[in-house]
Amino acid sequence: MEIKEYCIYSLDFAYARISHSTNVEIDFRGVLSYHTKDLDLLSQVTRGNLDLESVNVFLNFQIQRHIGLILKDIKEHEIVNQRPIIVNRIKMIVRNELKEIGLEFVNFKQISLWSHGATARGIAG
Repeated sequence: MEIKEYCIYSLDFAYARISHSTNVEIDFRGVLSYHTKDLDLLSQVTRGNLDLESVNVFLNFQIQRHIGLILKDIKEHEIVNQRPIIVNRIKMIVRNELKEIGLEFVNFKQISLWSHGATARGIAG
């Protein structure tokens, strides 16, 4: 399906990792809705691939990269105690990233951010 200008699309995304420095498993997932504003700019950053799947793959990698930077060395208690602050920070950064590639942030839905000690679950050692 080809992306059209001035339409709203959604991307289901998930980010999960185990931080070896803090030994914490982090999972962040949700549904991102975005609005297409500038197809020329979007076409430049996706190297001309304007089908929905290609744009969502590109966008997913960009979001993963930014979420990874934000949650790089975060501790479990910070996620528990500062969840709204962390989610708002991610929203702000994703909003700016979308603007730079010709898209506009609409909404995050079904956001889930959780963590627990990886050792307690037998994952890290």
